[in-house]
Amino acid sequence: MISCPVCEQDREENPWKARDRFGILPTMPVSVIYSKNPDFVQRQVAGECILVPIRRNLVEANSIYVLNETGAAFWSLLDGIRSVTSIEEEIGQEYDVTAEQLHRDAETLFTDLLSIRAIQEVSIHDGSAT
Repeated sequence: MISCPVCEQDREENPWKARDRFGILPTMPVSVIYSKNPDFVQRQVAGECILVPIRRNLVEANSIYVLNETGAAFWSLLDGIRSVTSIEEEIGQEYDVTAEQLHRDAETLFTDLLSIRAIQEVSIHDGSAT
């Protein structure tokens, strides 16, 4: 192991600082951003939010997906610009739910939406969505 007096002093003052400077510690993950897949449309039918795939393969031929009120609220805020975290914060202001429960619900919803390919992750370059 190579020793560096400056690094050792930094490590004593702040044990994370020196390690972070050299990229040993992972950086905090950037919040994920999703956009709606243009192959899905949303319709309100009898008071329910329904997602319909418009370009269907054989498996999806008879598929429609119903979102509950919270799922519909998340769907309406997906714009390819806002992060999941910012959407959660906005929805948390409207609903009486703990942040932890809202986060768990969001994870479940986004996992489901990804599995049917209704959403897609947006690539981020230089801090901006593309």
